[in-house]
Amino acid sequence: MFPLTANPYLVDNPENVRFKSTFAQKYGRRATLYAEQGYVTGMVIAKALDKTKGQINGKDFVRVMRSLELKAPRGTIKFDEYGGPVQNYYIRRVGMIDGVWQNAIAKTYPSLSQFWTWSPQEFMAMTPYASMKGKWATK
Repeated sequence: MFPLTANPYLVDNPENVRFKSTFAQKYGRRATLYAEQGYVTGMVIAKALDKTKGQINGKDFVRVMRSLELKAPRGTIKFDEYGGPVQNYYIRRVGMIDGVWQNAIAKTYPSLSQFWTWSPQEFMAMTPYASMKGKWATK
């Protein structure tokens, strides 16, 4: 079992501290994972608009978005060659923290892509999940 070390709401970086404080002041409640995801999506769009001086030109704009590396509340985010995020992944479990049941970070896997620990070529060579239907467990 992973040790209970910290609440994911308390990811220890200046961006998260600022995000949580600003969100709580504006909305009168704690930010959720979904609020942070929406915020990061806005960050990506805003930074891309800054780089293109407000011009949106289809594939060029997407290319600019994919070239970004951002310091987000959850940690640094960039994009792989397929447009998937490369970011920290947090394994969580529920625990009592400061007298309140909360999701807590049990383990952090830093800077992983959608392919986890495999290269894209290794991952794509694996048997697709759909082909494994009925083969994972027996009755």
